[in-house]
Amino acid sequence: MIRLDTMGLCIVESGKYSINLNGKTYTLRTGEILIAGTNDLFDNVKFSDDFEGMVIFASLDLLDRLVEPTHLHQCLEILKIDPVHRIDENIWNLVKSYCAALTLKTSLHKILRSDETAEMIGKALLADIFNLVLKDIEANTNVGNDTRPQILYRQFINLIISTPAKPHEVAYYAEQLSISPRYLANLCKTVSGKSAKVWIDEYIMNDVRRYLIGTDLSIKEVASRTLFTNFPFFSKTVKRHFGKTPSELRNRKY
Repeated sequence: MIRLDTMGLCIVESGKYSINLNGKTYTLRTGEILIAGTNDLFDNVKFSDDFEGMVIFASLDLLDRLVEPTHLHQCLEILKIDPVHRIDENIWNLVKSYCAALTLKTSLHKILRSDETAEMIGKALLADIFNLVLKDIEANTNVGNDTRPQILYRQFINLIISTPAKPHEVAYYAEQLSISPRYLANLCKTVSGKSAKVWIDEYIMNDVRRYLIGTDLSIKEVASRTLFTNFPFFSKTVKRHFGKTPSELRNRKY
């Protein structure tokens, strides 16, 4: 079982492959893309003999720089529920063009020495893929038929995303939604398969990672900003979640 520390995109050009992602098996065929987020767990990857495709990895700190935060979080929320999406031939050709441009730009780095254009190409690639995800959901979701638990679940996730310093307690979010903590816990488990507490912790740890890698805040300041009142517990939680201490995560000692 491997835990991703980047966002991974696998696009199938021909053939098929299967993967167990977060305990669920997905089989992808020609013209489909699987997008896995940071902290997702995967194993048991199998490819057909005629498989051809493309894999793209994007680090969280790169995504934070290139993608508008609300847009990024909307896509991450969707991908937790449905990580597989179909792309048509035109989009596939566009993605290949982006990747070819990035490959060529990288090979010419010593001559051109310009990272800005590479980031612009990467931003365009990620923006188009994320727009594809959002449009896919809009085309296949009838919001008018959503149940109250589904509506509350979306409100809960949006509340977490929009709260800069995220409280750790389920009760806080339940109060904001005017429901009981038990009801919030039950509806999250029913709609998403994960408890409310697991969702809260995932978003908090994503903030921890972003602060450690993408800012100059001290490790104690990161703990304080993410509302950990006990520093040893913060360090232990980071180690358990990422398999690295805060210092190792910051220094990227892989």
